[in-house]
Amino acid sequence: MIKITLFLFSILYSNILSASTIKDATEASARGEHETAFKILLPLAESGDVNALGNVGNKYAFGLGVKQDFEKAYHYWSLAADKHLATAMFNIATLHASGKGGLAKDFSQAVVWYQKAANYAHTRAMINLSTMYATGQIFKKDIKKATAWAAIAANYERSKKLKKVYLSQFSKLMAGLSSEEKSAVQTIVNELENNIKQNINKFRSQF
Repeated sequence: MIKITLFLFSILYSNILSASTIKDATEASARGEHETAFKILLPLAESGDVNALGNVGNKYAFGLGVKQDFEKAYHYWSLAADKHLATAMFNIATLHASGKGGLAKDFSQAVVWYQKAANYAHTRAMINLSTMYATGQIFKKDIKKATAWAAIAANYERSKKLKKVYLSQFSKLMAGLSSEEKSAVQTIVNELENNIKQNINKFRSQF
């Protein structure tokens, strides 16, 4: 259970390298050998490896080691999303928001995918939802939900720089709440956290 005023623990949620060849591809990419990395990743992706699917999507999206092709990026990210990969869900949201990948620009669909990614512990998706609830631009304005998502985003984020940003958003939202509202935020956090934990387990159960 996350305590919104005292972050007592941090849950590590990251892509699990499922085979040594994935590691080889990662090392090749780090050296700038993207064509080599792509050749390693593609057969793994075709065999259904979730991390390879996500990474092949990334290669197509950024044109790394292969000609840039957003439609193919969307294809591989969709397969990865079906296997519970949060980064793929977030990337699909980005494609809907931008109208790339052969998709019509549709922010309502982007929001659907931001919600999916957030529920699989993607912190940028979480903070996006927090902002949407805080501003009332997409959802009906709900400061309690905005505060809850900011709290969870800060708790899951591993980057010190981003954690500081998310904590700042959380603190500003929290400052305007009554004791009763803060208690309601804690309840929302607990419910969201339970759902996220179940989804993380779905992802991890594949390995």
